[in-house]
Amino acid sequence: MDSSVFPGEASSSRSVADAFRRGPGRSSTRRAPGTVIYRDLAAAPVPHITADAWSAGYAAPCEHTPEQSAAFAARVKLIEELERADAVKDTFGLGLDFIVPELAMAPRRPAMSELVPLYEASRKRAFEDATAKARQLAEHLAA
Repeated sequence: MDSSVFPGEASSSRSVADAFRRGPGRSSTRRAPGTVIYRDLAAAPVPHITADAWSAGYAAPCEHTPEQSAAFAARVKLIEELERADAVKDTFGLGLDFIVPELAMAPRRPAMSELVPLYEASRKRAFEDATAKARQLAEHLAA
């Protein structure tokens, strides 16, 4: 999932997530089976569950208001996507890892210019971590 408001290379977190997606697990012969679903939460946010979406779950479809029908359809789409998934959150006993390129605004803010070397080092570590995690995941899933 990407959630940065900055597009493409302008976003450190998007670049790192892309490195993970393209990592050795996705391109080698040890590639894990299945499809990766990519979500860009900045471009297509997942809506919060509204009162309409919630209440529609307790009413017959023929009784839904237009707002309930639309909200419920979006809810069902996400639920079905999750149900079709081969692997989610704890299925493989995997931990949750955060890879955070720090000081991402340093190159864009003149007041942070002295922090650019720290940003560059953090970004390099984040790419290395993403690649290593992708390799570990591929090896774990292939085993």
